[in-house]
Amino acid sequence: MNYMNIFKDIEAKRFKSIYLFYGEEEYVKQQALNQLVDALIDPQFRDLNYQVMDGSEVGVDEIINACETLPFMSDRRLIVVKDSVFLTNRRNGSDNQNSVEGGKRLGEYIKDIPPTTYVIFYVRNGIGSKSGLYKSIKKIGSVVEFSRLEDIDVKRWVVREIGIHSKTITKPAIEQFVYL
Repeated sequence: MNYMNIFKDIEAKRFKSIYLFYGEEEYVKQQALNQLVDALIDPQFRDLNYQVMDGSEVGVDEIINACETLPFMSDRRLIVVKDSVFLTNRRNGSDNQNSVEGGKRLGEYIKDIPPTTYVIFYVRNGIGSKSGLYKSIKKIGSVVEFSRLEDIDVKRWVVREIGIHSKTITKPAIEQFVYL
């Protein structure tokens, strides 16, 4: 999925239960994550229903337990797993075979994830597109690549952001801003 479509889906309140965000455009990726959190989780109960996990530190069982936890005083629970070893090419000192098996197990689990749980796998660098987890996410959820913005897209973004604050900018100023 093109990353622009995720913003359209959020605006239209069309949500998937599983997402994979990856790519080098960190700012836009973080904005998509923030908007999904705001759209899915009531701010009053965010501390109870929103959990961020370091995927290089947690195993399959911890991720599954987080997903199985029921939401508290809300309809939804959101789990964000950052830089999971089951999706990245880095194994962080762990046994490669365990990572492959763990990815397969997690890939099987997410096929039957509770309807109250939403999961976002957030990867800062490259992904291993041959993993069982990746294949499962692609089949039942949304895989969103945040590739580096083109100059024209950056210029449009600058104009839109400045417009939000009721300001204007000239074309030469946009060119200089983007250049810097």
